[in-house]
Amino acid sequence: MRKIVDILVLISIFVLSVLTAVYADTADVDYYKVFEQHGLSMLMINLETNTFVLALTCLLLLMFLTSILLLNTSRKLKAQNLEIKNFDESRRTFIDADDSAIFLKDESLKYVFVNKAFENFNNMKASDVVGHDDFDLIDKESAALYRKIDLEVLEKKAIVVNEIKRKNKVFLTTKFPVKLNNGHHGVGANVRDVTEEYNNKIKAEKTLYRNSILVNVMNRSYESAQEQLDYVLHEVLKLTESKFGYIYMYTMKISKNSHSTPGPKM
Repeated sequence: MRKIVDILVLISIFVLSVLTAVYADTADVDYYKVFEQHGLSMLMINLETNTFVLALTCLLLLMFLTSILLLNTSRKLKAQNLEIKNFDESRRTFIDADDSAIFLKDESLKYVFVNKAFENFNNMKASDVVGHDDFDLIDKESAALYRKIDLEVLEKKAIVVNEIKRKNKVFLTTKFPVKLNNGHHGVGANVRDVTEEYNNKIKAEKTLYRNSILVNVMNRSYESAQEQLDYVLHEVLKLTESKFGYIYMYTMKISKNSHSTPGPKM
């Protein structure tokens, strides 16, 4: 680019030098003598020649300056495009390195971009996702749920966090409004697989609950053994998330001449 500018400058200088010489030759003409010897027509030709030279000189100067301006603008645009390209590649590398699914939807809730984690989990290529909405890509029930959350984000212009169960997994979805270049708002999202954390949390809660049941069974006062059994049965059903259950209570009959024999009692 620099060499092209230098060449144009040299050419412009050469052309201007030639035009200056031509103009200098015509500028020494005695227009009064020309009029006396050749009449008005020749005088007009000389005047028009000088005018043409001046106009041509101005035109070439304008073209030269315009060329320099365009080349400078082109160089700046090229630098800006390169900067944008480098930024876009850095952004892509950054979001693709994240284990969470990251994506952006436009104001119509159609996908603008998705990262590698999104592609891997959904077994879809970005080219098959971008430009489509959830109803084009997944089952209607899940799409309706996602649409409800997206609309809540756009309506409130606020961050919305949810736990969503899908494909025997639990995901923590964080969705937030994003202002787009066209002035409208889209929806950005970070979806993280928290299945292991969720299961560990449930196990810890069940362990605490089971221990509280044991403490209450041993320390609380009950009017009868049946009331105690009813309490244990009720709490165990809650702990195991079961609908039905049974508890058997045995009494021991002891005699002097025989071994103890258990007998069931319900």
